[in-house]
Amino acid sequence: MYELYFGDETMMPSAKSQRFKNFQKHFQQQRQGSYQASSGSGIIEEEPMPQIILPEEIVNILEERDITETPFIMIRSNLSSKSEKGEAYAIGFDEFLVIMWKKSEGEPFKLVKMEHYDIIDVSGGVEESDDSIIVLMISTEERTYSLWFQESQTDELVTFINSWKYHQVHRIGGKTDIEFGDEAIEYSEARELPELDGVAQKDLPRTVIFGTVLIDQVAEGHNITELDLEYLNMTITNPDLLAMCIQNFKRDVTEEAKELVKDEFNNRQKLMLLTNMADLAFRNGDTHDEELLAIKDFSDYIGFDSNKTEEVIELFRLKNDASALESY
Repeated sequence: MYELYFGDETMMPSAKSQRFKNFQKHFQQQRQGSYQASSGSGIIEEEPMPQIILPEEIVNILEERDITETPFIMIRSNLSSKSEKGEAYAIGFDEFLVIMWKKSEGEPFKLVKMEHYDIIDVSGGVEESDDSIIVLMISTEERTYSLWFQESQTDELVTFINSWKYHQVHRIGGKTDIEFGDEAIEYSEARELPELDGVAQKDLPRTVIFGTVLIDQVAEGHNITELDLEYLNMTITNPDLLAMCIQNFKRDVTEEAKELVKDEFNNRQKLMLLTNMADLAFRNGDTHDEELLAIKDFSDYIGFDSNKTEEVIELFRLKNDASALESY
């Protein structure tokens, strides 16, 4: 039985859970209709998110902690742990994330405030021991915080997690030069990232090489659109890592990165990369033959088994073919 631990605990349990699959695909479909191209500019814009209105009691508690900023996301649970009723909140702000909980009416809320740069990942899962309960996991370097929700809140939790990740990828990386149409967006200074200029590709972590090749797959030239970022964030969930991959991609080193994959990646690592490339190709439901041909050509270039590549592509084709369920 897993208990709920928070910031006042010195040790955290390693709760077993199943990660939700394709969180971001659901989120992307939900948001896709909100993207509009402004006339003549080629810049993709999004409609503002609805205003979050917190209960007065919660506002008062936050103000007592000198938290007066306006949140952009919030989710409430009627559970204080996996097995106990109560009340809990996760509230996202521009600079930090707050979780708060209490077991019963009349009991004061406990609260943990985490700065965005302390958070490694925000994820969700299904409890193996009770699939009617889902869990929000907020990982820092020291521990993982968990909040539990009823299964009926799955869509709400999906939206919460992806809203947080989507928001964070737009504020990581200082003045990373990511172009939207013909213009560039300057990201707010979040934290100091490693400067990659002058670092050889062979000296970079393989996660950065992996991400660089994936960015090359979705980008047109140096142009990375907001929707591209949505798709990339499905695979590269750590905003810092994504910012480093983007920085590396902008150095015009993709061919060197591909050469490194060919010469230095083992078959398991190559399969992982090709699998993610196939996943990205099928996510929007409008895969073009040239995308798949490019993946096959890349597979041949890096010396990977062409038959296995075909199998990977067919598996993802089936995975995204809803019409297959209509056959009898």
